[in-house]
Amino acid sequence: MLENILLFVHLVGMVVLFGTAATIGLFMFWTHVTADPSMMAHVTSVAVRADAFLTAPAMALQLLSGIALARLAGVPLIGSWVTVALGIFAFVVVHWLPMVFIQVHLRDMARVARDTGASLDRSYRILFRIWVILGCGGFAGLLVLSWVMVAKPDIF
Repeated sequence: MLENILLFVHLVGMVVLFGTAATIGLFMFWTHVTADPSMMAHVTSVAVRADAFLTAPAMALQLLSGIALARLAGVPLIGSWVTVALGIFAFVVVHWLPMVFIQVHLRDMARVARDTGASLDRSYRILFRIWVILGCGGFAGLLVLSWVMVAKPDIF
């Protein structure tokens, strides 16, 4: 019973991670194309909140439920496919954390542009490109992580 509950929590966590990553990414990109500071201020503000209330808790649930599932199954955390999964998870986190800080800066820059009637400048566009690159890496990591969790390859 406990294993089923943990598995359910683990799967819901992955769905939330994929859903928020894809949704935030698409809305940020579509809004960026408009070059409208007011829209960018709003969308980045929503993205920051979504990461705080959805992505961060889902990541914590993923890590904790995944470790618990491995323990229940008797799979060692080191020297198995779980080691690879944890490494990929760390890769995803290392991409996601800077994205959150960049989103906060993008939001603040967009608010200033909106409030002053200015356009979004070169530094905004550079930060946005970095955000996109990090997001693509993190999302690719989620895809690979999902494959590892399903395939459970005998790597060691």
